[in-house]
Amino acid sequence: MYTRGQLEGMMIFYGCPNFFIVNKPDYKWGYQPQYRISLRVDNKFIEPIRNSLLHLGIETRTYNEMRRAVRTIIITRKESVIKALKLVPIHAVTKNDKWEVFIQLMKMIEDGEHLTTDGRYEFERLLNENKRQKT
Repeated sequence: MYTRGQLEGMMIFYGCPNFFIVNKPDYKWGYQPQYRISLRVDNKFIEPIRNSLLHLGIETRTYNEMRRAVRTIIITRKESVIKALKLVPIHAVTKNDKWEVFIQLMKMIEDGEHLTTDGRYEFERLLNENKRQKT
């Protein structure tokens, strides 16, 4: 079992948040936000990290990557993603610059802003703003 501080370090160093907007015509608003946090670590650390996250109430699953001898820990459930975000200090130096925007997007979902008419526009605005800053 890892301590909370060790898990925070792993989330900062190994964590990779992803956020997508998927068109779903059968949904009320015509789209569905999809999000996940991936942790790609050495196989010997998979189960201890999963057990430590589960101890904090964060549910995970693993994904075997094709053509690689690496399994990836995936966090996809809304409640688990929100709990996992508490392990990531917003102003920490991370291996990628996606965390700050991802935290803002998940805050919008937590507040129910994705259930409004302007929800998709706000998601896309934040995502596009982040892409422009990279270039």
